[in-house]
Parts: sequence; C-alpha cells; structure tokens
Amino acid sequence: MRLPAAALLCLTACVSAHADPDLLPGDPAIVYPAAGSSRAYLFQYGSLHTTRANQSGENQLIAATQIGTDNLAEVIQAGVDNAFLARQEGTGNRIQAIQEGAYNRIDITQWGEANVAEIEQVGGSHSVVLEQQGVGQAVRIRQW
Repeated sequence: MRLPAAALLCLTACVSAHADPDLLPGDPAIVYPAAGSSRAYLFQYGSLHTTRANQSGENQLIAATQIGTDNLAEVIQAGVDNAFLARQEGTGNRIQAIQEGAYNRIDITQWGEANVAEIEQVGGSHSVVLEQQGVGQAVRIRQW
C-alpha cells in the first residue's frame, strides 16, 4: 500500500511532537511531547516495530500505523480529551495503552496473527473502540 503525498508530508510537517534525533532506520519510534497540544502521526512499515509515546495535557493525539512483523505500541496519556488511534497489520500485534483523566478515547484495529490489546483508562467518560481479526484476539480493558 502506498501512502498519498499528503500523508508523507505529515511525517515532517504535521508532527509537533518530536522523535529522538539519534534513531536509525529500523529503530523503534519514541515520541516526546512538545509544549502544549501535540500531535504525532507515526507510520512504520517493515520488520520489528516499536512505538513508545508519553503525552500529558489536553487534546493530545497519537496516531500509529504499523504494518509488517512485530507491531508493538506502548502509549501513556494523561489529561483531558486525548486520543490514541492505532492500526496494526502483520505478525505481533501488541498494544499497551494507559489513559488517565477524562474524555479520553482509544480506537484500535488489529489484523493478523497475535492481536493483543491491554487498555487501562482511569477517570471518567472514556471510550474504547476495538476491532481484531486474525489469530490471537486477546483483550483486557479496565475502565475505572
């Protein structure tokens, strides 16, 4: 699948959070929040994916697409009205997400192989939308 030119521009122009400048191709994506509201759009194609993100504040967004082999996304968000959107296709398909605060949401699609999603939302008025297709299809959601 080829990305449209506008999506490729988002890799540099739309990200107000920044990734570690010392990362090499094939290394994991680690996102650090910028001051204020941050948006991170991550596209990983290939082999051993890892995305780790930690955001706090209001209106934060992590949108991660991982297509290929190992597919790990670990996200922590604290605050109000934050969103974590993830699409994983391929072999490993693992997501661990923690959100604290209020009005936070998680939207996950996992296709192929292991399909594990562990979600914890602390506070009120949170939402989770989850679709899994493939082999493993394991889910743990804790909202309190």
